[in-house]
Amino acid sequence: MKKISLGRAPDNTLILSNSKISSKHCEIHDDGNDYLIYDCDSTNGTYINGHLVRTSIIEKTDRLVLADYEIDLQKVLRAFDYLKEGDKIPYPELSNHIAEKESNASIKDKFLELENVYDDYIAKKKKIMLVDATKKTGIRAGLAFIPVVGPALGILSSNVGGNVQQKIMDLDEEHKKNYVCPKCYKFFGNEPFENLKKRGFCFACKTKWLEQ
Repeated sequence: MKKISLGRAPDNTLILSNSKISSKHCEIHDDGNDYLIYDCDSTNGTYINGHLVRTSIIEKTDRLVLADYEIDLQKVLRAFDYLKEGDKIPYPELSNHIAEKESNASIKDKFLELENVYDDYIAKKKKIMLVDATKKTGIRAGLAFIPVVGPALGILSSNVGGNVQQKIMDLDEEHKKNYVCPKCYKFFGNEPFENLKKRGFCFACKTKWLEQ
């Protein structure tokens, strides 16, 4: 598995000389199907699309902020295509600007952002399941006609399924943190955003999101 580390320490793949960024702030892994980001117990946090994450599947179109520093994620991910072990990613080329804090956003603005949170969750979950189905189909096609490896078919399918289950569990965990009422942080479960918007208020704290 390929990985890129980001932080202030000189042994990182991308070295960021910003005092708010931790020595080893986060890692991005490429497992051949997905890009995954892992926060390395950073002091000021790793944010994807404005949401604090510990572990998350990411896309090239996502917005990555370390502490309050925005990183050009597309360029970082493209580096997987050419980096060799021990290589560094040039700092000036990839780090663009200080991101503005979103702490002043109103309840209404934060609520409307949840539409993207919900849509991203559904899209990423469908992608994981599609990749799983494709892999299992390939395994069956390759081994089904070889009697002596019949047991191996079940083992391989089980391994693929286990990996998928872990990815879905990680995705669900992040969804529980992000898909919440912007006032009381009550998790909305699997309720579609459009339903929340039509209702207009939180059952738990009674906040009327669109009137803020």
